[in-house]
Amino acid sequence: MFLAENSLKANVLVFDCFHDVLNKGTISHHIQYMIEVFMQVQKDKYKDNPIIPDGLDLVKEEEKITHHICLEEELQVQEGLNILKFDPNYTENEEK
Repeated sequence: MFLAENSLKANVLVFDCFHDVLNKGTISHHIQYMIEVFMQVQKDKYKDNPIIPDGLDLVKEEEKITHHICLEEELQVQEGLNILKFDPNYTENEEK
């Protein structure tokens, strides 16, 4: 549902790939059935599959920080943020 609402091109591409897999006919009946069920869910406009189920929406709307990225654009990665740095004063800093 998220992909359908936010990137129609990507959503169409995904379902075109599934359609191609079904047309080749080289998959097991179980996988074929699962893809057909998935395509039916799309036809029903994901009515039983919300983006965020009610029980999982734990962050208040005013506290959310959302980052939007485009699948076609190159990401600007900050590798320095992926490095864990030891903090000898961890307990003091946590209290602050």
